[in-house]
Amino acid sequence: MGGIGATYASRTLPGEITLALDVGPVEAEYQVPAGSGPVVAYADDAVVYGKPVADRLMALGRELGLDPRAAVWESYHSDASRSKSSGQTARAALLSLPTLSTHGYEVQHRETVERCARLVAEFLCRPAPR
Repeated sequence: MGGIGATYASRTLPGEITLALDVGPVEAEYQVPAGSGPVVAYADDAVVYGKPVADRLMALGRELGLDPRAAVWESYHSDASRSKSSGQTARAALLSLPTLSTHGYEVQHRETVERCARLVAEFLCRPAPR
């Protein structure tokens, strides 16, 4: 969608959380291997994401057996961080798909998209604990 589109969507569409899906670098420094499950970001260069939402994504991912990873991305911005840093959403989260060569010929494990899709579907279908 892009950062501008995300800030517009966060401001105008109904909802309480801006959840971005984006590629995430497979690098030793982040301890994210290529065949791992979805990566839940707790922070990037622009913002600290909501811990309760990130914790919920991690718990759901573990429950589904998706091998989720937690990350703090350096030199990285997402559509969700742009929405949050510009004040268009109070609650933002980032779910990344482990990807080799994020700015070239991007390569993902064949199950990456399915794993992330399962986690997003479960996140959306289950009511959040109050």
